[in-house]
Amino acid sequence: MRKKRSKGLLVKKCLASEEYGNREDMLRFVVSPEGVLTLDLAEKLPTRGIWFKSDRKTLSNITKAKHFINRKYGRQGAKMPFNLPAVVEEVFIKRLKDLFGLCAKAKVLEVGFKKTEAALKAGKELSAIILASDASAASVDGLLQGDLAADIKTFSFLSIEELSDLAGEKNCACIGLIKGSLTKTLARDIMRYELFRGKPEENEVNSTDTETINSNLKAD
Repeated sequence: MRKKRSKGLLVKKCLASEEYGNREDMLRFVVSPEGVLTLDLAEKLPTRGIWFKSDRKTLSNITKAKHFINRKYGRQGAKMPFNLPAVVEEVFIKRLKDLFGLCAKAKVLEVGFKKTEAALKAGKELSAIILASDASAASVDGLLQGDLAADIKTFSFLSIEELSDLAGEKNCACIGLIKGSLTKTLARDIMRYELFRGKPEENEVNSTDTETINSNLKAD
């Protein structure tokens, strides 16, 4: 696919919407040797990429992209996973759990409001702060007020239960990411996962999808 640049940013074309967007906000897919459309979050699989917006609605309607992929890969085309958004969510969850685990081993996470605030006061450079959507308003305001966290990217779309599960922590409502290559990757994937999830009222995950994802992860 032809590359474009806009104000120094690498831009890709979404095959479903036919719109161009910042590569950082998009998802790379490839067709596996078995002929299956496969999400490549790490963007390392050695074949030509197929790009889509990181958006549940877009991935739910990829008719145009399917025609393009089938033309490219011959008469048999590419196999589309049943319920692609649910498959993508499962891959996201596994990927984020792996990244949180690596970051924990590298000791580049500040878990909890007190540790995150202490890191800021100690002058540690944070690349992002992840706040649970149902965290205490007083704790959130206490952390974000003032100049220490003014220019730090914050995410607040995961519940305490979800964040705790991804990070492998108990009752986790806040995580500060110490600046570095690992946390840069984690922050980028958190951002793309937030885009994929969208607004709760627009993109609800039904109970069947959630049960399927959880059962598959337990099986692994």
